[in-house]
Amino acid sequence: SYSYRELLDAAIEDKAKFEKAGITEKSTVVILGDFSFRSICSLLACLMVKSTVIPLTKEAHKKLEYQLNVMKPDFLIDTFSDTIRNISGKNKASGRENWRALLPISSSGLIVFTSGTTGTPKAVVHSVDALCYRYISPKPPLNFMCFLKFDHMGGVNTLLGIFFRGGTATVPS
Repeated sequence: SYSYRELLDAAIEDKAKFEKAGITEKSTVVILGDFSFRSICSLLACLMVKSTVIPLTKEAHKKLEYQLNVMKPDFLIDTFSDTIRNISGKNKASGRENWRALLPISSSGLIVFTSGTTGTPKAVVHSVDALCYRYISPKPPLNFMCFLKFDHMGGVNTLLGIFFRGGTATVPS
């Protein structure tokens, strides 16, 4: 079990570590993880820096290799091994970065991928501020189970709902 204080303190530590590594509001960051304390802290820290985050499970990271090579993210944070890698120099030859014009200017960004059931998975770009507007009016805390994946839009919405309500997240093993 972790308290909100522990979560905030760890996210602030991560924020300082990420900024020291060069992650800024202009950075696009892949977070490799699941619903763990470490992954959630990394996600919050990146949002504090106002970077654009691409949360991915190990399986999705392998499946979306082509899409990531085209997108050319700047950093990869592996929460399983607790490492940060600057990957901005990878695949410089593709030259297809027009998608960055879609990123929010004064807000953190979130990129999730569709399942690809009708073909190739597609990246969906969100402004984190816009995602959070629905949670502005206070609601009583609830306990939620995080059964949708870390890289699924429903999983992110579950996490945001928990945080804004001051609720409790239960992560099944």
